[in-house]
Amino acid sequence: MPGRLGEAYDLVIAMHPANSGEGEFLRHEQAVWAASPHHPVETQDPLPVALYPQGCLFRKWAIDALDAAKRPWRLAFVSHSLAAVEAVAAQGLAVTVVKAGTFPPRLRSLSDHDGLPKLPAADICLHRASNLSPAGALLADHLRTGISNRRDEVSLRRTPDSVVRVA
Repeated sequence: MPGRLGEAYDLVIAMHPANSGEGEFLRHEQAVWAASPHHPVETQDPLPVALYPQGCLFRKWAIDALDAAKRPWRLAFVSHSLAAVEAVAAQGLAVTVVKAGTFPPRLRSLSDHDGLPKLPAADICLHRASNLSPAGALLADHLRTGISNRRDEVSLRRTPDSVVRVA
């Protein structure tokens, strides 16, 4: 992305490992396991996992965490579509990884109590092209303010114990 910033993109909002120092920090996000509230898929062996394609930070973290925990797993579904991955998990066909701050209401969170390893945290960061126009700079400032100050409306609306709260 850095090589294309300014050539193909004026602004990029990207997720990085926590405290990596890349870009302008907007907010912190915790990666969490998620599954259907009605299907105990996390008890399956090997664990069916629905993830995003190669290059996704959450995919890498999920695979690394499962391998480090020596938890047998299989890739059950891969898609670029967030909605598709969440739908597969909601149907009880696999577990997936989501951001705690945008936790889908139709899923339940899983933790080490469910036999799944802890996942790392991420930083959501803004990258600006060096040749950004005044209008682009205003948009960047608006995005920075809106994203860094956004309250987690999904978690505020939900009260079950399975919801992960983000400060």
